[in-house]
Amino acid sequence: MYPPDRARSNIYPDPVRFFSRMDRLCERFALHPLSPDERSTCQSMLQHESTRVLVMPTHHINELGDMMGFRFSCNAHAPANVLPLVRTMFHGHTLVECQLGTEEILALMSQPSLNRQRMRDFLEAVRDGCVPASLDCVPENCSSQTDHGLLQAHGLLTMDR
Repeated sequence: MYPPDRARSNIYPDPVRFFSRMDRLCERFALHPLSPDERSTCQSMLQHESTRVLVMPTHHINELGDMMGFRFSCNAHAPANVLPLVRTMFHGHTLVECQLGTEEILALMSQPSLNRQRMRDFLEAVRDGCVPASLDCVPENCSSQTDHGLLQAHGLLTMDR
């Protein structure tokens, strides 16, 4: 049922009892141990006392650096900042507060085509002045020696070394 080195013991908490932070991390179904980055990510997800993380057999860090293969749960009254949101979950929207007087606001609202052109001109100026990041300082093709052998990430930019 469990590999000898992963035999059920005090490592796996009773599912009903979640007291300390790492007791709320269940690795019962993991096929391989968590990497240091995965363990750090889990520790971050367990900051709030009501959160729990169940690691799935397919857990991994994807090519974008996001942890995949886990089930996260928390109390319905937990604050929204405990949710483990990743950049691929949604596209952002922007809300801008307009601090003009009523007359200026009405003038802006009455000229939507002019405002669209102004926004295009602004975005074009931003695009023209943009200098893409080279990321030359970020190492590639990371290798790490573990108890279970050599782990390698080829063709990925590794950020957390």
